[in-house]
Amino acid sequence: MEYHKKSLYIVEKCVGKNDSRTAINYNNIGLTYKNQGKYNEALEYCKKSYEIRKINLGEDHADTISTVKNIELIEYEGKSNCSIY
Repeated sequence: MEYHKKSLYIVEKCVGKNDSRTAINYNNIGLTYKNQGKYNEALEYCKKSYEIRKINLGEDHADTISTVKNIELIEYEGKSNCSIY
């Protein structure tokens, strides 16, 4: 996670917070949190990625749609894991 966050910091400084390359970093961090079972954090970062991609690429772009699918998966897995415990 440390390197993902360092990468995000660098990309934000170089291209700004609303660039689609920044969205890639947000998405990667979100998926890493998902894989760690940290669903709230995962949603936070994937939603940031979605907002940037929606503005820059449009709602029908493949990357934006992929991010929506990631958010849906995180929400599903988060609910499933909560119901087990």
